[in-house]
Amino acid sequence: MPLQIRFTIHERDLLLSLTIIEPEIVKRLKHAMLQNSSMTINVDEDELEVLLGAIAVDAKHPKNRKLEGELNMLSHRLDEVLRIHLSA
Repeated sequence: MPLQIRFTIHERDLLLSLTIIEPEIVKRLKHAMLQNSSMTINVDEDELEVLLGAIAVDAKHPKNRKLEGELNMLSHRLDEVLRIHLSA
C-alpha cells in the first residue's frame, strides 16, 4: 500500500539536490501539484527506504552544516512516517 507523503517546496528542493535519487521519485517530485506551498507524492515502503538511504549518504558528507541539519531533520520525519506505517 502506497504512503502519501507531503513535502514543502524546500524539502522537495533538498531531495532533488541529492547525489543519488531514484529517477521515478524525481519525476513524481517535479510533477506534483503544489497546494498551499507543499505537494504530496505516493511512495511504497521500498522507495521510502531507498530515499532514506540517499538522504543519509548526503547527510554524512554535507556541503555545509546547515544542509546536514536540514537533511537530518527530513530523514527523522520520514523515518517516523515509515515507522508509523510499519506499525499499523
